[in-house]
Parts: sequence; structure tokens; C-alpha cells
Amino acid sequence: MSTTTERPAFFQPGRAYQRRRWIFQCLAVAPAPHTGETRAVGFVYRDGETGAPTALDPDDWAHGQWTDTTPEQPAAAVPDRPALALLTEIYEELGHDHRAPHLAAALLDQHARALAEQVTALGKARGWSTWAADYIHPERAFVDPGEDDEPPVPAEGDRYVKRAEPDAGRIVTVNRVWTADDGHTAVAYEWHDPRASYAGSACPLDVFHRTYEAQP
Repeated sequence: MSTTTERPAFFQPGRAYQRRRWIFQCLAVAPAPHTGETRAVGFVYRDGETGAPTALDPDDWAHGQWTDTTPEQPAAAVPDRPALALLTEIYEELGHDHRAPHLAAALLDQHARALAEQVTALGKARGWSTWAADYIHPERAFVDPGEDDEPPVPAEGDRYVKRAEPDAGRIVTVNRVWTADDGHTAVAYEWHDPRASYAGSACPLDVFHRTYEAQP
């Protein structure tokens, strides 16, 4: 009898996905702080290249043609299951036993340690940052990587490379930097497109840095 595996509703933490030459390693799934929309956070890269941090949304999952390429591995000593499943198991075994909260905390910490070690090993192998592992691990000291810091302001003429699809690898040139009416810095940029007489766009500075990285 054959079995059919249903496609998940979204990217899954700890899984790798591929879209043509691009690979996305999903490390976590969480709501965006300002909109509440679900985001898959991880690194996108091409084989043999350094990964760049990125966040993919439900549109990327629905229309991006990402295929799960995670190799099947033997079951780990600590089951990779959601916290709710672990707590349900403890409740079913102990009910209202006074030991349940302590056992739940210990089991969840054990699960977090195992997950943090997986993230650390993967990050070191790929040359990625492993700050997420420090955040997950119950005993490690977590140092905020500074995502909320104001990103550096590019100068006119600086060249940047688009991080991810669509048009990943496209090179743009900054042609204007200014302070918008709301007080935020904005960036205008252009790129070569043989199909158009002019191709360019503009966006807030933080959006620009999430989308482009400085050309080496």
C-alpha cells in the first residue's frame, strides 16, 4: 500500500528547500513584529557560496516553487516535535501529578539543547552565524546581534547585489539617498535592463538592506 505525504502549510524549521540554483535553510518560523504575518527565517545561498540571512513569507511558499530537499535521517535521541506534543505526552502519563511541571520543563530544555546543537553544527558547516542557537539554548548567554540598529547609509554610486529571488544576483547602483517626510532614510537605486530605457526603484533604508547586500 502506497502512502502520500501531504505538503506542509509553510516552511518548516530545520528543513532545507531548493528553487533552481538557490537553497533556503529554514531555522525558525515566527510572526513578523509589525504585521503579524508569518515569516520563515533562515539563510539563502547557492551551493559553494556564503549564505545570506533572509525571511520568506506565505507568497514565497505558495508561488516560489520551493522543494523540500532535506535528506532523511535516523530518528534523534530527542524527538523533534513541537512543545505542545511534548507537554501532551507528559500530561497523558502523569495527569495532575505534582511532578508534571518539573518534568515538562526538563524535557523542553532537553529538546531546546538538541535543537541548538543542530543549529550550531549546521551554521559552522555552512559558515553562517549561530546566534539563533544561543537564543534557543537554555544555558547559553544570548547577545543581541543588533538587528534593530540603524543600518549603515550607502553613498551615491555604491553598488549592491540582490540577495534572493526573484532576480537574485542583480546589481544595482545607488543614485540618491535622502530623509523622507516621516524622518526615515530612503534609498533610490537603478539597474541595467536591456528591455527598458530605465529601470529603478526606491525604498526605506531598512528594506533596502534586507533586500540587497554590498557588492564585494
